Parts: sequence; structure tokens; C-alpha cells
Amino acid sequence: MDEKFQNLHCEEVEVDELWGFVAKKQKHVSSTDDAREVGDQYIFVALDANTKLVPTFLVGKRSAENAVELMRDLQYRVANRPTITTDGFRPYIEAEKEVLEMFKATFPVAVKKSP
Repeated sequence: MDEKFQNLHCEEVEVDELWGFVAKKQKHVSSTDDAREVGDQYIFVALDANTKLVPTFLVGKRSAENAVELMRDLQYRVANRPTITTDGFRPYIEAEKEVLEMFKATFPVAVKKSP
């Protein structure tokens, strides 16, 4: 399946994270636990806004490394220059510097506001 998700043409890609936890919530993770494996985990998702195709996703901690890894994989899979929208999570902006310059995507940030 990995080979089929290359050279995709996505016009508008939305990038976001979904929160979950493994075994226990983060506040209950102790020093004897492997903090990389338990506690808060996030599903980083890139979603084509028009087709609802998910060209890439990643599961892990909410970190700059994972945000950059998601963007690198997206760059590998999308052939054209999409508009990428995020919620303003700082590591995506850092990822823009590392990855999106090569990607040459436009990078608007949608700031979510609480009601």
C-alpha cells in the first residue's frame, strides 16, 4: 500500500493531531514507566480536505520530531504544491523551516478559538 500512496495530487491538506493515551493518562505515568510507550500519545494526521484521503499519519508523542517526520512523509507522498493548514502547533511552523522549503507549499495557519 505504501507504493500506491506516492505522487498524489492534493490541493489542500489539513494537518492536525488527535489525543489519546496508552495504558494510563500522562499524570499517572511514574518514573518506572517507559514514558515513550505509555501515557499521552497523539495521532498526527494529514488529511486531503477535498477527497478526505489520508496520505500520511504518525502515532507518537506530541513533539517537534514527530511533526517534522509527518511533514517529511507528506512531502514524499504529494507531487504537487498543496496549501497546508494547521492549528498553529508550534512544531509545524518549525517543520516548515526544515521541510516545507523543499516542499514549496503555501502554509496558512488556522488559529482555533474556544467558544
